[in-house]
Amino acid sequence: MAKTIKFNLILDNQPVRTIDELRENFSIEDMLKYFKNGFLLRWLKVREYEEYQAVATIDSSSHNKDIVLALIDIFNIPDVDIADVEEVASMIEYQEQTTKLNEIYAENAFDKKQVIEDYHAGYDNLILHMEENSRNVGVLKADILQMEKEYAKLFAKAISIMITKELFKKYWVDEEANEKIKQSIMLEEYIISGFTYDELIQHMEKNSNNTSVLEADVLQIERKYAKLFALNYYDLYYRLLQSAPKAIPIMITKELFKKYWVDEGANEKIRQSISLKEYRIADNYGELVGLPNMYRDYFNRQRFRRTHHDTRTYVKHRHNH
Repeated sequence: MAKTIKFNLILDNQPVRTIDELRENFSIEDMLKYFKNGFLLRWLKVREYEEYQAVATIDSSSHNKDIVLALIDIFNIPDVDIADVEEVASMIEYQEQTTKLNEIYAENAFDKKQVIEDYHAGYDNLILHMEENSRNVGVLKADILQMEKEYAKLFAKAISIMITKELFKKYWVDEEANEKIKQSIMLEEYIISGFTYDELIQHMEKNSNNTSVLEADVLQIERKYAKLFALNYYDLYYRLLQSAPKAIPIMITKELFKKYWVDEGANEKIRQSISLKEYRIADNYGELVGLPNMYRDYFNRQRFRRTHHDTRTYVKHRHNH
């Protein structure tokens, strides 16, 4: 008669020979793996443990959470936090889905369109999953971790668009909005966005009366586009003086913008404009009262170009500075 070969399970990096050792080293990830690949059943069978029959009745097509809870019940695992179980089980499920998708992409030579569609569908499904489990702390934790890991840029871009809409502005950025969310937006915590320098300027112009959005956009320029600003500081000042004057008093509180606009080595014409507070005149009256004619001509050209959908940021005009 052939000898039965026994083997150990490895749970939480520890060799497991008995049910007691299994209880002491119970690991959700390891137990799920051994259940799905059949090793758990084989281990129970060769060691003739009575739990074999109970484990054999678990439906392998069930959700990870249900499988884990069934195993916890069968092996009498003490002091279990259900929220932790749900969080870990959900994270494992995300990992499994990612692995399956990668296998599909490899088989289909990474069809770019399919990858993009699946990525966006995954984001949409994650949002729906959060809504469906809005009262389940464990699942929400896992979903948030997944959002941070896989969809940070997509989420950030969505936030930057949402805060331009009246409904979201009311609760997130306006004066009556939640203070923590306002501070988060001001500190740019939501922005890992793919905004280019030119898109940021346009975003400021579209939100020229929204101080919170302007503060967030100014921080983006300061942190990500300092070199581009240095090349474009002159044109940008006079563009914003016309299109988003409220941005200027925000910007001149930052060292980067002060260097080019208000400090001793700054451009003299811009320094004079700021000392005369022409940005306030532009904001209050909508006209550049007191601005030299040469710049009024420049603004007329800019207005014409923007009307005809020219989105170029760097406009060369004829004057020395």
